[in-house]
Amino acid sequence: MKDGQEKTSSFKTIVSVLIALVAVTGAFVAWQSSQSSGEASTLESNGIKAALARAKAEIEISANLYRNQINFDSYLLDYRNAEITMDQTTEVPTTMIDSQQALDQLFYGRMESINRAAVYRDLVDIDYFHEQFTSSVTNSFFDQDRYRQAMLAQVATMQAIDPQVYFPRVDFQRGRALDFALSGVILSGALVCFTLALVLSNRWKFFPAAMGCGMYIFSLVIAFAGFF
Repeated sequence: MKDGQEKTSSFKTIVSVLIALVAVTGAFVAWQSSQSSGEASTLESNGIKAALARAKAEIEISANLYRNQINFDSYLLDYRNAEITMDQTTEVPTTMIDSQQALDQLFYGRMESINRAAVYRDLVDIDYFHEQFTSSVTNSFFDQDRYRQAMLAQVATMQAIDPQVYFPRVDFQRGRALDFALSGVILSGALVCFTLALVLSNRWKFFPAAMGCGMYIFSLVIAFAGFF
């Protein structure tokens, strides 16, 4: 009789310890779930801010790029007009009385085009200005791709503009939050099983206790190994 009572007492003690362990584990899992949810929200917020910052940067870069390209095209146009004017000077007949007047007009027109071209050239970002005088200035070009990449890299040194740094981590943290939530649900089931083991008769108490142990172990696997 004493042996039976001692076994029952030992069983209840073990189950009580397991209930306490489940409660502590449940509190830890709930805290981890809260931490993961908070981290996911923070990362998502940072990702949205980065996406908005990138969109703003690209709009500003596109506007500056358009301004550079317009000035560059104006430079080419005026410089080409100066080239054409130079070619026209060879077509003025030297036998004409007013040939010198025509040459002067062409000369002043050419100088005006050159001066305008110089003004437009100064308005272009010179670091991305590829100037070639192999046969004509029209072989020159403004490197749009390199300009865009350099400007984005410059903005990236001052603020985060890559949302892909954050969003994959958001999915991971949300998955971990779901893992911990599922683990908490299973722990609740284990707690119910252990409570039943305390109140049931000797014949049935081992089944819910064993089931509670299995659920407890399963909850730990989900919490630490992950399910989602």
